[in-house]
Amino acid sequence: HKELSLNLFPAVRLDRLLVPDMVARGNGVVVHVTSIQRVLPLPESTTAYAAAKAALSTYSKAMSKEVSPKGVRVVRV
Repeated sequence: HKELSLNLFPAVRLDRLLVPDMVARGNGVVVHVTSIQRVLPLPESTTAYAAAKAALSTYSKAMSKEVSPKGVRVVRV
């Protein structure tokens, strides 16, 4: 749960706070920081970290499909 608290939930909370204003304006950019471990977990890392980054990546893609028609871009780096 610690990894979700650090690597997923803060992005979701910030998005819930900031994205509605971006949608209302019709523009904005959301940047989520993911990791290569979302698709290629490393043995010396934690499974929970890789899972949290995979969840963030999937969330970002879904959010992009929802808000991009409204002028807000969501990118993963």
